[in-house]
Amino acid sequence: MTSISCDLLNIYALIPLKKLENSKTRISNLSLESRKMLTKAMLTDVVQSTLEAKNITETFVMSPDQEIVTLAEKLGANTILEGKQQGLNIAVSEGTHKLEQQGAEGVIVILGDLPLITPRLLDLLIKKAISRPWVVIAPSKDNGTNILLRTPPEVIPHVYYGSNSSVIHTRIARYFHVSYTIFNSPKLMIDIDTSQDLALIKKYETEKRTHTFQLLNQLKLL
Repeated sequence: MTSISCDLLNIYALIPLKKLENSKTRISNLSLESRKMLTKAMLTDVVQSTLEAKNITETFVMSPDQEIVTLAEKLGANTILEGKQQGLNIAVSEGTHKLEQQGAEGVIVILGDLPLITPRLLDLLIKKAISRPWVVIAPSKDNGTNILLRTPPEVIPHVYYGSNSSVIHTRIARYFHVSYTIFNSPKLMIDIDTSQDLALIKKYETEKRTHTFQLLNQLKLL
């Protein structure tokens, strides 16, 4: 396959989210309404970063929750409304396939709970895909996969989100003889799943401008 610089590709962002009522249930000190507000604040930060990133052509939010879809559309993102909640692995696989059919030459899957994401970090990550085919993985603090870039979109045909998924995804890339890069970034490693994670926002959010920081400050959780 001829190598092509990823700067020249149509890179589509895919942001999958579950139903609001099922989000962030491990943050036990938050009410359902506060968890919904937190999910929407983080999604806003993620979507805005993808829309401002120079190397991302289109942004798609995929969810079975109409409220999430409506918010994403107001923010300026494209949307995919799932018929039912079907799990992250299936959602990512189906969403990636749809985006490839719509013209994506690369798909960057970004989880919706990365409040410290920035357009600059996204552009730096995408540039790590030196040519096509390539895979770039931004691991979470517990070796999960917070961001997965594949060019072309299905160059590794299977995804396995969950415990140690960043390690699993590198093994899959090696199995299919695809070059890959691990993009280690403290800010991209921080996903919000537990009450303990909230303290990391205060530590790393130096500018205190994100929607997530402002909401947590309003809820007196920082």
